[in-house]
Amino acid sequence: MRKFPQHPLVGVGVVVFDKNGVLLVKRGEQPLKGNWTIPGGVVEVGETLKDAAMREILEECGIHVKNLKFVDVVELIDRQGDRTKYHYVIIDFVALEYRGSPKPGSDVVDLSFVPIEKLPDYSVLEYTQRVIKRQRRS
Repeated sequence: MRKFPQHPLVGVGVVVFDKNGVLLVKRGEQPLKGNWTIPGGVVEVGETLKDAAMREILEECGIHVKNLKFVDVVELIDRQGDRTKYHYVIIDFVALEYRGSPKPGSDVVDLSFVPIEKLPDYSVLEYTQRVIKRQRRS
């Protein structure tokens, strides 16, 4: 169960750049429904982190990524009163290569390559902006 979990869930995120900026997806499901984030999702049992990242970006954006490089670990904790509604530990990667033309897939209602300076216009969460900007500088 993702809502009110008994323990944190492990997730992955993938930062993808092109000449226009960074790939963002608009979430169609909770948590973060309606928010713009980097693509990603929950790791399945028996799946490596990199395999999960490649699967999630294919499902959400229809692209194949290669040469994934670790970026950061972040936590998403959403509390409702004295209970924890959502708790994810998210391992973020950057894809150094990708193939295909991004199009919205599962759990995504829209996607776009967004210039870094426009991230605040998309109400991208602060920790996601930090991950993107840190990777952009390296």
